[in-house]
Amino acid sequence: AAALIASTTRPSTRAHVASIRNTLRARGNFSWTDTHAVYNGSQFNYVGDGSHEPLLNIDDESTFQVRSPGFIGGMGAASYSNGTVDIYARGHDFRLWSTTYNGHAPNEWDSWNEHARPNNNAVQVTGMPAVISREAIARDVFVRGTDNQLYFRNYYNGTWSSWFWIQGPQGTITSSPAATVRPDYGFDVVVRGEDNNIWQKTYANSTGWSVWKNLGAPPGGATSRPTTTTRLNQQFVDVFVRGGDNAIWHRAYTASSGWTPWVSLGGVSLSGPAAVTTNSTSKIFLFTRGTDNAMYYRTLPLYSAWTPWQSLGGVTKGDPAGVAIKGGDTVDVYAVRTDD
Repeated sequence: AAALIASTTRPSTRAHVASIRNTLRARGNFSWTDTHAVYNGSQFNYVGDGSHEPLLNIDDESTFQVRSPGFIGGMGAASYSNGTVDIYARGHDFRLWSTTYNGHAPNEWDSWNEHARPNNNAVQVTGMPAVISREAIARDVFVRGTDNQLYFRNYYNGTWSSWFWIQGPQGTITSSPAATVRPDYGFDVVVRGEDNNIWQKTYANSTGWSVWKNLGAPPGGATSRPTTTTRLNQQFVDVFVRGGDNAIWHRAYTASSGWTPWVSLGGVSLSGPAAVTTNSTSKIFLFTRGTDNAMYYRTLPLYSAWTPWQSLGGVTKGDPAGVAIKGGDTVDVYAVRTDD
């Protein structure tokens, strides 16, 4: 991303990356440590014969290793134009950092860039940032501060705004935020409140901010950060969270029917979920970390039923982050390795 505060060299900390490409032919078995994984419409496979350019071959290291300033929280990811990825992460210094992949060739990740802290640099960042891209020249970033307040800043046409404070639904928030783009280029933000319910706030370009809306919670309350995504040109809004039984739960909204009840998607998760929707097919990819610390996923094709949970392997920690790459139906999923 452009117009960031400062830059630094990259220590040896790494994040794993898996790439899901609907358009490539794939074969073999998926591995987190070799080259990229491909989604061919029905399953993930491993492309290792050199017939396709690796998506992420960073600093002459193996694919899937993205050097970082040292992750102690999760990541947020967004795609602002064809083939690009922005990653935002909280570093060991409790600051927000970001890097960009331009999508054209290996070894083209930017240096990690440091962002100013919220509240005139007085508040540290905690948890997992959320980032969305409403158009090619705009990014919106949301973080939870160590004061348990929600902060937001916007990048537009080369310039970053200051941090804005958004008061939580009950004074403070108890999770990292998640966000998704709305049809009018507005957005939704969801957080967990002090009551362990999920709360949603909407920004519309025509009317500004809405009041917080209480979306309730699964039985036992929400036990993770929520995640949210939209599909079918933003006609559906989907919210996911881990419940008190450690399963992932789902609630959806349509303009014609309103909100569905919370529905369990099963599984036993050690993390909050990550959800993204493919650009042209409106298929949801839902990711979470299982009890073996491997990454698991399931999908919801439009007007169809959920597929079963499947393992992507790996040994990870924290919450995953997913992104649908603009310019196609590629989906990337990111997670921090257990050695940071």
